[in-house]
Amino acid sequence: MLLNLTELKKPIDKNQYKKSEIDFIKYFKVNRIESIINQFTILLEKSSKEEEIQKFLEKYPILINQYSKVYPKFKLGENYITDFVIKNILDQGIHYTLVEIEKSNMRVLNKDRTFTSDFNKAYKQVLDWKVWLQKNQVYIQGKLEGFESPSFIIIGGRSEGISEKGKENIRAWNRSQNNIKFYTYDDILKRVEEYLNNIKQYS
Repeated sequence: MLLNLTELKKPIDKNQYKKSEIDFIKYFKVNRIESIINQFTILLEKSSKEEEIQKFLEKYPILINQYSKVYPKFKLGENYITDFVIKNILDQGIHYTLVEIEKSNMRVLNKDRTFTSDFNKAYKQVLDWKVWLQKNQVYIQGKLEGFESPSFIIIGGRSEGISEKGKENIRAWNRSQNNIKFYTYDDILKRVEEYLNNIKQYS
């Protein structure tokens, strides 16, 4: 096949090259996130061990937060160790979220739709963090720049088996809390899937 010298002499369309580069980055990012979601779904189905879930989330923190820096196993002095601390940098300042994770097979609700002892244990852990932070504000501000008025997240269990009325109870509990939220691992997966869909739609 003979080369068309006229075509070769044409200047490179930098805009077209840039578009191809962006398309490649988008393709790579989308496929990467899809792979992470699939791997995490398989892990949740195969293993309920908190340690294995912790390690996976440390490796792929995008599952916890898609826009911010994530610190695993952040110590609160010598008293407590958080599973993760999320750092959101906003124009008005920095906001931190402390995360407590539980086993994926943790039962969230009893048959009467009250919260289980495992859930309440995780809730108590977060309340203990809050008390400690109130008493040690100078210390924590020396460790985390701009630390004030943090939020808290508890992650545990699966949505499967939770009735619609049970989900209503969970939503009501979340509304009743000032700065604590509870999510199942399915909620976490749903959120990152929405993030992925936004990339596909708007990138």
